[in-house]
Amino acid sequence: MRDYGLKLFEGIRDTMNIQQNALQSLFFPNIPLKSDQSMVLSDLERESYEKIPKKTPIQVGPIGTNQTRKILVYNSLSRTQEHVIQLRVNTSNIKVTDNEGNDITYQINPVWDMSDITKLWITADEFEIVFIAKLPELSVTIFNLVYTVTSSERFATVYCKKCQKQTTILNSGNDVNAEVLKSNFVIKDIPPGDIQLENNKFKLLFNGNTGFMKSVTRKHNPKIMQCGIQFAAYRSAQFHSGAYLFMPDPNERDYEKDVLQQYQDQKTIMITAGPISTEITVIYGPFLKHTVSIYLTENTSLSNGISIENIVDFENPPKNRETELFMRIISDVQNGEPPEFFSDLNGFNMQKRIKVERIGLEGNYFPITTMAYIQDNNVRLSLLTNHAQGASAWQPGFLEVMLDRRTLYDDSRGMGEGLVDNRKTVSRYWLLIEDISQIASASNPQGNRFDNTDDTFDKGDVVRSFNVPTEPSDGGKQEGFSRPSLYANRMSGLLNHPAGIFIVDPEHQVGVNHSFKFFNKALPCDVHLLTLRTQPDPIYSQFPASSALMVIHREGYDCAVSSNLSCDVCKFEKDLNFEFLSVKNLELKSLTGLDTIDSLQILGDIYIEPMSLKTVNVTFGW
Repeated sequence: MRDYGLKLFEGIRDTMNIQQNALQSLFFPNIPLKSDQSMVLSDLERESYEKIPKKTPIQVGPIGTNQTRKILVYNSLSRTQEHVIQLRVNTSNIKVTDNEGNDITYQINPVWDMSDITKLWITADEFEIVFIAKLPELSVTIFNLVYTVTSSERFATVYCKKCQKQTTILNSGNDVNAEVLKSNFVIKDIPPGDIQLENNKFKLLFNGNTGFMKSVTRKHNPKIMQCGIQFAAYRSAQFHSGAYLFMPDPNERDYEKDVLQQYQDQKTIMITAGPISTEITVIYGPFLKHTVSIYLTENTSLSNGISIENIVDFENPPKNRETELFMRIISDVQNGEPPEFFSDLNGFNMQKRIKVERIGLEGNYFPITTMAYIQDNNVRLSLLTNHAQGASAWQPGFLEVMLDRRTLYDDSRGMGEGLVDNRKTVSRYWLLIEDISQIASASNPQGNRFDNTDDTFDKGDVVRSFNVPTEPSDGGKQEGFSRPSLYANRMSGLLNHPAGIFIVDPEHQVGVNHSFKFFNKALPCDVHLLTLRTQPDPIYSQFPASSALMVIHREGYDCAVSSNLSCDVCKFEKDLNFEFLSVKNLELKSLTGLDTIDSLQILGDIYIEPMSLKTVNVTFGW
């Protein structure tokens, strides 16, 4: 694990250096790069592969110093996205503006000192700035952190019983000049009983004792939907469950065990409410930190989803031995008996999974890469994840994902040891509750089909679904392929391809005055740019060529699910082109780029069938 962790750590570090150098080349083309000079720095600091990355503190000073700090936000997606930007700053006397100087709504959250779990302190000289950035497709956007004379009034309100303000005394050696910094956050006690969070789409009800979600009320539908979150663990079967195999202990009467009971005396619940988001965080000692967030701004699509973040630390062995921790969502979705759920295959398509009783719980666990969902005739419950995990829905209304595992025994598959080198890990999710349109399903159970055989559709034609509606020979119901909604695809892309945030060195901010876009026109909203990979020179392979392989994926989606997001799905724009690069030649290639299939005149000639991949070799002119 150490060898693999180091390789990943070095790969991420080198990738960040490449991104920083690329941004420096874009914004400072006339300044020669030096190996020890960094004009652009990532906002994440990584000490080692064993530790979670930390936010880089940004120093924003009063007039006469660094009064304004510029932030670069890179959107790698080929479609617009709304991204939640979180920055660490040293002062609350601050506001956020875009590159044109327009004010952006933001909130200031506390930064917690968690060295003592029994009593949480709000740091007095560090703050978290949160705002929602609307980023164009494949772009680098500039934002400004501007120092203001008066303290901001956008402080979040904190509800907590074990939280206190930290008072820092700065003494320069003379007691007369000692300065006392006091936190401006208001801390209130959490009222007794259950807790409710609300935005313009949802009302979320949380258990006041455990801090976990119980139910969801969607405002367009007054019916209360059971949607509880539970954390528990399976007991591992000794010598059968290990690095490669998963098997609960068959000798135990109850497979599951309550792993949070031992941390009850270290439990803390806190609520942070502001103009951008409201979140509840429950902490069970060092073992689990669980956060559920909803967004309050009405003009953003983020308010249609529920954000979940888990930080799990198994601590050092032998603590939590023979523990396979999972997060389970318990809902009232009637997904059949035996229950059915859908898991994705490498993020490209969905596969139906039906419970098979005779192969036990371990046989009904399946890998997911980006998402899993359960559904009935009226509603779909989707869980989108930011990394591959195991998932199951072995009881009606259940949907669970495995978070971490510790087994002390070898499973005889070559490791020679158990899983005992756990590290603190972060898992992020979007929980989506989407309506299923009965009108669309009844009129066409497989959705409308777009056929490009004659290629005579106009720009702006809306494509809603991609399967051929065929009647079964026996006259029964024809079952189509299940697909995510367009909104689920968009949110999954946001989760798996987060925006890159970079800080500009204050001495070189003068040259940073305009944003960059890669394309002059937007790509179709159901198209995802997988990669743009530089080709090696055909003669000197250690040098780059002037061509690159552009791999494009057209996602499939179902219009009968969710109306949270709509857009016109059309052909590529005829005048689509790279913004600041000239194209010399375009060739349609095989997926590997080895064989030439056709020649293209312009980028607008590209057509990709739904749920397909295409590779285009782009040769740039100089």
